[in-house]
Amino acid sequence: MELGFYPQLVSELRREFLVWRSYRVNAISSLVMWGVVFPILLVTLISVAENAGVNYSTSLQAASLIGFLIWKLCTGVLVAVPLMIEQEASMGTLENVMVTSYLPFSHLFFFRVIARSIRSCLEVLLLGLVLTFVFRLSLTMSPAAYLITFLTLAGVWGVGFALAGFAMIYKNIASVTGLVAYLAFTISGAFVPINSLGVVFTVLKYTFPMTWGIDILRNVMIDGYDLAMLIRNGSLPGLLLQSAAMLIIGYVILNSSLNRVKVRGELGVY
Repeated sequence: MELGFYPQLVSELRREFLVWRSYRVNAISSLVMWGVVFPILLVTLISVAENAGVNYSTSLQAASLIGFLIWKLCTGVLVAVPLMIEQEASMGTLENVMVTSYLPFSHLFFFRVIARSIRSCLEVLLLGLVLTFVFRLSLTMSPAAYLITFLTLAGVWGVGFALAGFAMIYKNIASVTGLVAYLAFTISGAFVPINSLGVVFTVLKYTFPMTWGIDILRNVMIDGYDLAMLIRNGSLPGLLLQSAAMLIIGYVILNSSLNRVKVRGELGVY
């Protein structure tokens, strides 16, 4: 991107900080809530496993924490992306944003998504530090782990762009995004690894965002896979291709939806 875009990115980061500061009580209480939810879920799972005669070891607990944190990060962004469009359209400011900005709307929107993603990353990082301390789990972020997290999040951006496009047309799709977010908790293997499901897991990891990324991240952070190993077994190229495809498809849907509502004069909710 051109250097001229940098001030706009800084502006969006500042805007996101001001929004967080204005609603900091809600943001902090949400983090506290998830910080309580995970221990309850994990203790319940450990209890069920013990009753079944299964030892839910620390490595399995770490796998649950990794999946939970990535799910929290990705779904937080996934829900926020179409919500940005819904709020702007309902307040009647979407048209003003497009008219007053010197950037194409898709670029401005991308910067806004990046700003929200950075905020979500910081929140999840704080949550992860607290939970690893509480459960005395050892998780180390390597360069491979950072890369896989970014690629997984990039794929979710693509899905978010597509949902934002639908939000432009249908104005309110909160029930759809909520369903996708909570459905992802199960079919992405966020809490309990599902890589033993054979063909079902194969289908999910190729088609559903987060599933493959969570599985690879567990390989990196628990089993010690490095970038060379991920390249050799095809995981890294595959995830890169999947994320790129989702980004492209999402971007196309967003722009085609934008053009459609412009032609019909339906940018706002009237």
